[in-house]
Amino acid sequence: MAARDELVLAVGRRYAEADRHERGQVLDEFTTLTGFHRKHAARLLRGGQSSCPSGSRPGRRIYDGAVREAPAIQKKRLVDPAVMGISRSCMSGP
Repeated sequence: MAARDELVLAVGRRYAEADRHERGQVLDEFTTLTGFHRKHAARLLRGGQSSCPSGSRPGRRIYDGAVREAPAIQKKRLVDPAVMGISRSCMSGP
């Protein structure tokens, strides 16, 4: 276990200082030497640092009554002839 930790530290430093192409080569060498899966090896060599920060996911949105009623009010405004300024006699047809 101590030998593995030493190897991870040594190769991890090299991995951290390398550019993308070199990191791929270091990863190939490390996986060949240890037999680890590439994803596991990359996580070990990163030393617990994630590649992108992730926060907690937002919870479910809770809408109040006004927000839930807004679509119905808009529909009523679009359909209601009085709101549109049209008299009912024009709407009745022949």
